[in-house]
Amino acid sequence: MDILSDIKKAFLKLSFQNKYCLILLTAMVCYLPLMQGYVNSHDEIWTILVTQLPFKEMMNTIITDDGNPPLFYLYERLWNIDGEQLNVFWARCANLSILFLTSLLGLFPIRRLFGDTVALLFCALIFAMPPTFVLSTNIRGYALSGFLLCGVFVYSLCLAYNKKTSDWFWLILFSALCPYNHYLCGLWELLIWTALAAAMIIKKNWTDIAKLFGCGVAVCLLYAPWLIVFIRQYGSMKNFWYPSMYYVEKTSLGFLLNFESYSFWALAVGAFCWSLIFQTASDRKRKALDSVAIWHFLFVNLSFYFITMMICIFARPMMTNRYLLPFLPMFYLSTALALKHFSKFAKILLLFLLPAIFVAYNNARDLSGDKTFGNLREYVTANAGAKSLIVTDDSTGHLIAEYYLSEYDNILALKKPEIILFQQKTIKDMAKSANLEQYDSIFSISGIIKDCDKTLKPVFQNGICIKKLSAQNAREMIEKSQKIIEYSYH
Repeated sequence: MDILSDIKKAFLKLSFQNKYCLILLTAMVCYLPLMQGYVNSHDEIWTILVTQLPFKEMMNTIITDDGNPPLFYLYERLWNIDGEQLNVFWARCANLSILFLTSLLGLFPIRRLFGDTVALLFCALIFAMPPTFVLSTNIRGYALSGFLLCGVFVYSLCLAYNKKTSDWFWLILFSALCPYNHYLCGLWELLIWTALAAAMIIKKNWTDIAKLFGCGVAVCLLYAPWLIVFIRQYGSMKNFWYPSMYYVEKTSLGFLLNFESYSFWALAVGAFCWSLIFQTASDRKRKALDSVAIWHFLFVNLSFYFITMMICIFARPMMTNRYLLPFLPMFYLSTALALKHFSKFAKILLLFLLPAIFVAYNNARDLSGDKTFGNLREYVTANAGAKSLIVTDDSTGHLIAEYYLSEYDNILALKKPEIILFQQKTIKDMAKSANLEQYDSIFSISGIIKDCDKTLKPVFQNGICIKKLSAQNAREMIEKSQKIIEYSYH
């Protein structure tokens, strides 16, 4: 106990800047091992394949086949160090750098608004909480969305309660970039601006309301170049992937730690209780501001959740748990505000969280280093020769073949509508299927594990199935695929 006490005293004696640097150094040491490994998901392979395309082709693919804005792809492209295939390590480091950028919000505007304690707690929570392990290793745009949304949220609070002239510029910048990264960020952003306008109206600050209107016009003008593309993409949304309502219920209701549906509501009730306690605890300005900040957080995120769930129920299912990850930095700020006022509660929470953080970190390290796809490549290269045919009949299997087996010419991608072909040398017709007996061996790679022959090894439990087919089995698969195509298009 004396050692822990000495460490605590030494830490408390450090300056704010040294404490911040210590948090970042610890985060870097812990997170760098997570940057190694294999790409282990359909979406991540898609991101890397799109990013390494020539610029014009990349933009065309984003516009016509992806249904997302381009900002994250452009950012990942900057990390393509060797100029050829985007390295997994550098792709994940790009995400980690975004987390460091998010921590800078704690160093500057959050510190000015809420003080040193909240700023340091915010930075520590960013790197210590288990969901961040997903943000750092998942090569998609959710970490960038979280950073941009948190910037909009924090600078809106600054303008409402402790403004500087430069805050208007930062609000415009973060707000303009948000919808360039993910369309759902536009809804979050609109709710944040609504909360900011309401705060200004309550204070009868009509001058600032006029300035806010002008900022809104500026954001719309900055987004105008992509608005035409968005309208075009929206018109062809029927071609993009949508989850089922069952999937929505199982994922987006329990997004925080991937538990069951009570996770979100436990979070919401907890935040509501924190806010009530702050309001009744004291009338001092600092605590009142902390309370208002949590009310802003509650309004923005509960409204977003309610609106998207109504769209899912009455229009079309559209949500999954990963679409809710961008809210996490705002949640960490809310939690930091709560922990600031309840030091004993913070110690108890830390006691319970440490084992969970340790387990989650080890799980993230195992997942980031998972060798499923690497083993698949080794299996194929060991068993498939020059006269072997590799057949893929779904988008997951095809993207795996494109990324991990790019040197093979005899890859037959059965033309389901959702399959996007990147490599020109990949077979795009049925020519190679005319005489299947000419091949020494035929392998099928699929993302549908339930159809996999469990007697054939290896069977990969990461949602990937590889099967060795006879010529007759392959012919039946091709005929079935052709029937699906005919049904899909007619």
